[in-house]
Formats: sequence, structure tokens, C-alpha cells
Amino acid sequence: MEDPWEARNILDYVRGITQCSPQTALELGCGRGVLVSEWNRLKIRTYGIDLRDVYEGDRSPFVIADARSLPFRDELFDIVCDNWAIDDMKRLQNYQEEALKKIARETHRVLRSGGYFVTLPRAFYTLSWLGFEDVKSFIGIYRKIRQ
Repeated sequence: MEDPWEARNILDYVRGITQCSPQTALELGCGRGVLVSEWNRLKIRTYGIDLRDVYEGDRSPFVIADARSLPFRDELFDIVCDNWAIDDMKRLQNYQEEALKKIARETHRVLRSGGYFVTLPRAFYTLSWLGFEDVKSFIGIYRKIRQ
């Protein structure tokens, strides 16, 4: 993600669909940290993890970590956001099904009951760059229903 506008747009969409007012969030594969920085600016305590240190924002919410073993306590986050990360893990790092299941279990563990896992596949950005107006249907929002 290159633009704070995209981070705000994603947050507005998630708030509109879920009717939640998140206090805490985690971005998997945060890269340069645009979403993390923007959501923190909007008063949502947001952390970012990535395997590489390319983060350009305030250092405090960034952790070098693997999504298969998240360094956070259980039920900490209202939202966990996957912004291309799982697509990249499958495509670039050749993660197999068991690794992806570990990521799902870890995401479930750190989400609060009633929290949301938001996933943005690469197609979301490709279509928005091509000028499509209704790309929001590409955003997946999943609610945690049990511990």
C-alpha cells in the first residue's frame, strides 16, 4: 500500500460493514507501514509485522516477526488485516497449506472474540488501478465467533 487514502478507505469500509469501532489492530506483512501509520494517526493502536525491515514509520508499532508465530498475547486485537501478505506468502515464499493453517490459527488466537480478520487480495489493487469503482467486494471480512 502506497497511499494513506487507501488505508482510510479500507477502515471506512470495514467500519461500515461491521459497525465496529476498533481500538487495536494488527497488519500482517506491513511492508513500509502506510496502513499502520495512518490507522495510528486515526487513534487505532495498530501494530505491523513483516519478515523484513523496510518499515518507514514510527518504530514502536513495528515488529520483525513471522505470521506463523505471532509475538502477541491472546485476544489482543479487534482487527487483523492481511494486505496482500497471504497472497505473497503463497506466491513468493511458496508457503504450503500447513504454514497457511498456522497463520490462520495465530490470527484466530490474537483476535478478540467478535473481532474481524480483513483480507485484501492483490486483485483489489489491480482493479482499483484500472479505474473500477466497486472494488470493495474483493475485501474479505471474517468475524471470530468463538475462542
